[in-house]
Amino acid sequence: MKIILLVNSYLPRIGGRELVVHQLAQQYKNKGHEVCVMGPSGPWKYRQYKFDYPVIRWPQIPLLGDERSKTLMMNVTRLFKGADIIHAHSTFPMGYIAEQTNWIRPMPVVITPHGEDINVIPEIGFGQRLDPEQDRKIRSALQHSAKVTSISDTITESLTTVGVADDKIVYIPNGVDLQRFSTAPQFDILEHLGFPPDTFLLASIGNYHPRKGHEVLVDAMAELIDKDPTFRLVIIGAKSDALCAKVEASTVRDHVRFLGSLRVPMPGDARTTSEQKQDVLAAILQKAKAYISSSMNEGAEGLSLALLEAMAAGACPVVTRISGNRDIIEQDRNGVLVEPGDPSALADALLQIKTNPDHRQRMACAAREAVSTYGWSAIADQYLELYRAVIAQPSNPS
Repeated sequence: MKIILLVNSYLPRIGGRELVVHQLAQQYKNKGHEVCVMGPSGPWKYRQYKFDYPVIRWPQIPLLGDERSKTLMMNVTRLFKGADIIHAHSTFPMGYIAEQTNWIRPMPVVITPHGEDINVIPEIGFGQRLDPEQDRKIRSALQHSAKVTSISDTITESLTTVGVADDKIVYIPNGVDLQRFSTAPQFDILEHLGFPPDTFLLASIGNYHPRKGHEVLVDAMAELIDKDPTFRLVIIGAKSDALCAKVEASTVRDHVRFLGSLRVPMPGDARTTSEQKQDVLAAILQKAKAYISSSMNEGAEGLSLALLEAMAAGACPVVTRISGNRDIIEQDRNGVLVEPGDPSALADALLQIKTNPDHRQRMACAAREAVSTYGWSAIADQYLELYRAVIAQPSNPS
């Protein structure tokens, strides 16, 4: 098949959507399909990165704005580049742009929402659909797509809320790079982080946003270190500056480290020194005794790629009881579920898994087993099966 993966942002910018598209593109190429990632812009320096598949970065056209620029580029693409199917990763802008230009050279369109483009949390102003104009465009894109995929129960519920028929929604979860997160690191991550050997390491991944519950996590750490100072937490993700003042003013300042966004090993990276090649993220997750997701609200997560990676690495999940987390974690079998917004409950759960290492190890092993079928090759096969079914339809929405 000839496949276009349409995405608004791409590597080396780090995010769940970017990593999903990269993994799918790599798998499609490995399986003998012709795949092209298309649509991202970003700084000119991003063009130095080369992949095993083509990436076409659209220029930002002055005075037109982002949506109009991308619409023009999609029109040009349709005129000069054919494909069997377009897979848009986000309802808006990419799904909507694919729909708006489908009259030129019709191709079936599959849309995968990734969270903020379909879920809404009004109390914290989260979700693109809170903007009436974007909501209209999102509904239009979904209405005219051939199929829509969902990575979690909450996304399915949101799709139903905006009128997508049940038989149009196909559940395909996110995947995980099983090899990457099971390969032992060749360096001491505690030494790399400057932590003592007796550290009980905790990890959390996510760009800062009120919905992520980072403040609750910091408050839980304050309770933990009062009882056991060997607990240390690493928070990985961008925009953590908002938390720094809170941490610096508390007793946890020597027990919490912010690492920002970490590089993802990928082809075409010109940085080749041994230190730069170290996969710090994989090493942290393999060393961590627990992985924490403290997200606050229903709809705050889809099926977290970071959670799947932590499970594959052998960290015990301690996560809030929200959709996405609930979709894969079973209480006390492959992880621990706690109520959102309750630092004491989170601290108690973390103390429990430290004082009962056998139970923690059993849950970690069950977590690793639970994601053993989520390898990217198997997930790519599910998408390819969907593409074939869509292409075989006698007619597609346009």
